[in-house]
Amino acid sequence: MTTEYLNEFIKISPGFKSAVNLKNDRNNLKKVAGFIPTEIAKEIILDLGKKLHPSSDLRSRIIMGTYGTGKSHLALVLLNFFAQSFETPALQVIVDKLDPDTQIVLKQYRSQIPKNFLVVNLYGDEGDIADALMMGLRQALEKAGLEYLLPPSAFDAALKRIEEIEKSYADNFAILKEKAEENGMTVDELKTRLENYQKKAFDLFREIHPFFSAGGRFEYTTMLTPTDFYTSVVKELIEKHDFSGIAIFWDEFGHKMGEVVKDPTGKEGLVLQEFAECCNDSLENQLHFYIFCHRSLKEYHDISMSMGGGNQNQLEEDLRKIEGRFKPYMMKSTDVETFELIDAVIVADKNTDSWNRLTDNFSEYFEKLVEKTAKLRFFTGFTQDELKETVVLGSYPLHPMAVYSLPAISEKVAQNNRTLFTCLCEDEPGSFKRFLDKAVCRFEDRIPPMFTVDHLWDYFSSDVKQQERSYSIYRDFEHLKARLSDDDLLGLRILKAVSVFRVTNPARVKVTEETLSYALSIPDDELAFFKQELERHSDLKNENHILMKLQADGSYRPAVSSATESLMEKVRKLLNDFPEKLGQSPVQYLKSLWKQFGFNESYEATSYGDDFGVLRQLEIEPVSMNQLKESLHILTKNLGSGSYTDGILLVVFCSNSSEIEEAKQIATSQLSEFQYQQVVIAIPKEPIRLFASLREHQALAYLKRNEASLYAEGGELHEEWCVYDSDRSTQLKDTIDDLFAPEKQMLDYFWMGQYQEIINTRQIKKLASSVMNKVFPDCPIIGEPKLTKDDFGGNWGYRKDCRDITMKLTRKDAAEKLWEETAAAPKHIITQLLKSNKILRKNQAGDCVLEKPDPDSHNGACKTWECMEKYIKKARQAPLKMELMVRALRKPPHGLKCRVMPILFAAVANKELALGNISFEFQRTASQIEKITAIENETLEKIFTSPEKYKLVYVNVSSNQNALINALSKLYEVNLLPSDPPLERVKKVGKKVGEWWRALPKHAQLTDEISDEASLLKDYVFKPLAELAPDTQQILLKDIFEHVFDEAKKITPKQVEDRLKPFKEEFELVIEDLKSRIFGAYSAVFGQMHSPDQELSMWFSDLHEDKQNYTYNGEPAILINACRKTDEINTDTLLEIAKNLSGLDIESWGDELVLFFQGKLDAARNHIDTFAPPLLPVTDPEPDPDLEPGQIKLSVFSHGKTSERILDAGGDISSNGQVLENMLNSTIEQLSKGMDEKERTRVLLKIIEKHVFGRNN
Repeated sequence: MTTEYLNEFIKISPGFKSAVNLKNDRNNLKKVAGFIPTEIAKEIILDLGKKLHPSSDLRSRIIMGTYGTGKSHLALVLLNFFAQSFETPALQVIVDKLDPDTQIVLKQYRSQIPKNFLVVNLYGDEGDIADALMMGLRQALEKAGLEYLLPPSAFDAALKRIEEIEKSYADNFAILKEKAEENGMTVDELKTRLENYQKKAFDLFREIHPFFSAGGRFEYTTMLTPTDFYTSVVKELIEKHDFSGIAIFWDEFGHKMGEVVKDPTGKEGLVLQEFAECCNDSLENQLHFYIFCHRSLKEYHDISMSMGGGNQNQLEEDLRKIEGRFKPYMMKSTDVETFELIDAVIVADKNTDSWNRLTDNFSEYFEKLVEKTAKLRFFTGFTQDELKETVVLGSYPLHPMAVYSLPAISEKVAQNNRTLFTCLCEDEPGSFKRFLDKAVCRFEDRIPPMFTVDHLWDYFSSDVKQQERSYSIYRDFEHLKARLSDDDLLGLRILKAVSVFRVTNPARVKVTEETLSYALSIPDDELAFFKQELERHSDLKNENHILMKLQADGSYRPAVSSATESLMEKVRKLLNDFPEKLGQSPVQYLKSLWKQFGFNESYEATSYGDDFGVLRQLEIEPVSMNQLKESLHILTKNLGSGSYTDGILLVVFCSNSSEIEEAKQIATSQLSEFQYQQVVIAIPKEPIRLFASLREHQALAYLKRNEASLYAEGGELHEEWCVYDSDRSTQLKDTIDDLFAPEKQMLDYFWMGQYQEIINTRQIKKLASSVMNKVFPDCPIIGEPKLTKDDFGGNWGYRKDCRDITMKLTRKDAAEKLWEETAAAPKHIITQLLKSNKILRKNQAGDCVLEKPDPDSHNGACKTWECMEKYIKKARQAPLKMELMVRALRKPPHGLKCRVMPILFAAVANKELALGNISFEFQRTASQIEKITAIENETLEKIFTSPEKYKLVYVNVSSNQNALINALSKLYEVNLLPSDPPLERVKKVGKKVGEWWRALPKHAQLTDEISDEASLLKDYVFKPLAELAPDTQQILLKDIFEHVFDEAKKITPKQVEDRLKPFKEEFELVIEDLKSRIFGAYSAVFGQMHSPDQELSMWFSDLHEDKQNYTYNGEPAILINACRKTDEINTDTLLEIAKNLSGLDIESWGDELVLFFQGKLDAARNHIDTFAPPLLPVTDPEPDPDLEPGQIKLSVFSHGKTSERILDAGGDISSNGQVLENMLNSTIEQLSKGMDEKERTRVLLKIIEKHVFGRNN
């Protein structure tokens, strides 16, 4: 019998290693050259090339993938592209494996940056992120002999202080030692940790410093953050040493990422985000940051939430902040790439006699194996010949089912040191390498030795056991294995194979008798026995059965409790009898699972993004045939309106061939119309076979909700429910993943009625770019990712800088100020948005200008300028709703993002804003409109956030209008600042004039006794400006020129001042004219021979003493009392009489009150002149007693007799007396207001009689 060991002519590729350690293998160029780039790896290398450009951003990347996806190997290749010359032979081997576009970009930019990068290499959990980053930099510099470049740090200052204390102050050092040990650290440990830049050690040192330094705090001013360290060092490396920058690689970052996601705003999260932001903004001082994790950020988030950590909404918001600072890549090879990789790892020497003898002797077996493999149809994307060359013979002695299952089980349960690659390459128990080394080929056997699928259980079972989600599979295997006899090797192989399938849960494989016999490579002559054994092991009457056969499809599963069967019976009953209880249609339900399953939500238009610096995407929308026919208007409502989606990819889930044909008819007819240019449609080549699994998954979810005591977490049958839910979930996920994998070619793509050939992810991204180039050709270059968002919410990076730039654009010197900007952040925005679009540039004369760009070289910026300019011109005719402008800018062909609108608008409107010609109206409520004339820090941002609430108002402030405003500001002493926009100057002047008018006497506002021109000013300027909410612009820029000035004639501020000053004075002096007319009324009544006050005085003097002293009522009393209470009648007396006779202050008189007053004055005089006082009875006079100084005599004639009292009126009044006097005066004044003079006098007389003379009346 001829035998030979397989490893004599079949080996593992010599350039391929199972695992990569960046620190140990960084100079292993043989390992570098052995890298086989997948599609996603090519994208990452292309990104490296693009980010070498000095003005590029987003230099922080996170590369995610399960163990065994080649992350570390890719990291080694990327590291060497930074650390080695581009011409290094090993790198050229990699370059030759790339597509031409990537080769050109990589070569172009790496040749422009020819110097190497300093590489910082970190691995796993190296302590605090800040400490690890700084220590990594220190080690890299030491390795390069450049440790002297490290800037002096606070750590160094602390070490120096410890040395000083130790050498010079023994007592103090003893205290230091004691305090350090109290905190669990010796002085030597403290020093070592400070040397390693550990911040916890530094914080401890600061805490204990006052104890050994007489209470003094440790003061330091040197750098502590990784951002400061790297920024300082990279400048030195570039300017004075032979480097182009620094590249940081952190492999196995998963543990730290788990900490970060738990608390994104904690210390670790903030340090990571700050450092990533520093790398993204490094520009010419290049810092490249790569971190590698074995889970996606979403998986870390889900794990964090499952542990009950924090508020979910807040965590998701914080997670988005982290995602925004990293460019993510998911290392997930396509099936074809993985199978080709396995083929490349297993190398057969096909020139040997042994190989030829193998293929000749077993040719019939291999041909049948190819036919069976093709028939089972789980290797999509391969022709039958390719199956033979790549899978059957190319991967021999790995059985095709093992080839198919190896990547799947590796993805599910692999660990860092046990992956697909270790299984292939490492000499470990159960590995393919050990099988290959021991396998003996007997060329006379019926079949050659094969590494079948059951061998995978031998290698990965320990990993299955360790994983929480798969432990139950291992537990069930061990339980069922105990039912087998020791010599039942076939039964054990079957159980292992079924357990592997239970772990991988392949969507395209039903574990039937045919599948198992194929997977275990059962010879044809043993198939009958194999069938008998399957029946025996699945016979439920056999108490030691290890399998159960599902009657629905004939597939086999490990035997589980009968309770699980009852669960599926419930599912079937629910689907058959009560399907309406499930609610949503299958496709709608699938849509609700989209994020939960982590399905791809969009395709990025990468080429468009490279050209325009704008992230645009085709958003994936799964739809049913009914939705496509009946609800197309709803599916497309956000294209060109609403949320302004860039484009959508409608994936039609067709359940039969007729639906496929109908969908293609719609795709080539209705969707070929221009209005659907943003719609790509994908139609399955064959009916989609997932609706049954989808309905079962939906039914399982229903039962978990409605029978929670049984199936929810903690329920009696929850574990069994999880088995079936995981089964259906995996089937759904695998089916959808396959459907959306372009390499599997399961979908036909149509756009604008035309079929689009798509065979890989790059082509669908290219299609997305074609769509965006057609739909949004007039978009300006944006460049900065933070400006490509459609919202203003949150404290996003550069927000303050954008506001400051917008404010500068409202000034006359904006171009010069922006061109000369030196601060890094605003300069970056100015460069990316204004300079790169040639909006801000220098003209031929060398002057800085803000102008419309040339359409040939910068079409998008030019078209955007013209669009904004068009709407600004429309506003000259009438106020314009801002939402009209924003809608035009956001929809095709511009597709402008909201965050850049304020800057671009301010650039287009720079001259008008600087002149103050532009203002806005804000609709605060349905009835309240607020005018905005001064552009403040947030004004334009608020306007473009809610454009539906604002109107653009254009007012051209002419030279005449400026002359008017300047003259009024001088006349009314308004303090105008040079920085005030023109419309704000108008507002200030209008406010001051209105205040002046309101402060004038009421008579000045009422009188018609003014000149005609003053009357015009009053009616059209002064009164309107004094209203509560005056339209200042209308009044001072339009009405005054229509009614007062001739706008056709040029005027100067001096002319305006000379013309308006007399009228201002006329209103201010009009009260004096009123007084003259009042005095004229006195002359008319009392005579005109002398002055009015003299005439009144002479009249009063000529009255009989009885008339002078008599108590009158009404107007005569007012006149006579005013005359007799003063020793000298003057003009003040006249004005007081006028006030009291009219009942109004003369400042509030209208013109008609002068005649009214004259009439009352004349009537009062006539009454007094004609009045005859009654005669008093004659009494016997008594001689007056002699009065001493300070005494008074009070005489009262009443009731026919005279009563007298001599009172002592001298001396001071006490405080109580003073209070009594004030109260009496106040009471008399208040209560006697409604009485006439006679009645008031009688009351006072009664008080005197009672309290002075003791009479009770």
